[in-house]
Parts: sequence; C-alpha cells; structure tokens
Amino acid sequence: MFKSHDEIPAKYRRVILDETLLKRVAKVPLEECNEIISDYIQFEESNESLRNYEVIVSKNGRIAKYEFSEPDDALRKLDEIIGYFTKDRKVNAILKQADRIIRGYVNGRWVHPAPKDKIMVKPLVR
Repeated sequence: MFKSHDEIPAKYRRVILDETLLKRVAKVPLEECNEIISDYIQFEESNESLRNYEVIVSKNGRIAKYEFSEPDDALRKLDEIIGYFTKDRKVNAILKQADRIIRGYVNGRWVHPAPKDKIMVKPLVR
C-alpha cells in the first residue's frame, strides 16, 4: 500500500495513532501501518450498509420516500415533515436504517420498536 510514512493521509494517521497509542506515526513500523490501514478499510466497507437512511411518509393518502446517507439529514427531514412546533397528527412517518425501522411517528406519537434481542418476562403475581 504505502511505501513511506509521508504518503499516509491524515485520515489514516489518526487511525494508526489511536490503534497504537503512540504520538508519532513515524515510530510505527510501515508494515504495521499498512496492516492497520487495510483492517480499517475493511471495517469501513463492512459498515457501509449502515449509512443508508430512509424516511417514508404517508400524508393525505400519498406516500413519499426520501433517502439519506447521514442520520442528521434524515432526522431534519422528519422534523420538517411533521412540523417543529405544531405537530401534524395526520402524518405517519417511519425512519429506517439499513432496512430496519429505527423510529416511527403514528397518530401524533413517537414509536420506538423494541430491540430484536429483547426478552419478554411476565410479572410474577403473588
């Protein structure tokens, strides 16, 4: 990958320093730097699907879909559709991340789905 420490971009330098807990990239062997960078790139590629955000809105019988790559943009759009101060109770909206529902707005209330690994326990009646 990189043949000298000078070629390493600042983005990867920060990753190397965080991984090795050293203060200078030049003190880390170049082979180790390249290995850390390749592991980081592989990690980023595996998490790429988590950057797909989708807002689905149903208002007055019409359905609209918006796609985003940043969570802040998706939440801003959701707030814009629902309304900032006066909430529109006629709107139903869903926020999805990687095809999994994160939160929803139904009949003027926010709905948060339970985690997939949630354990349901019935209360003990005495």
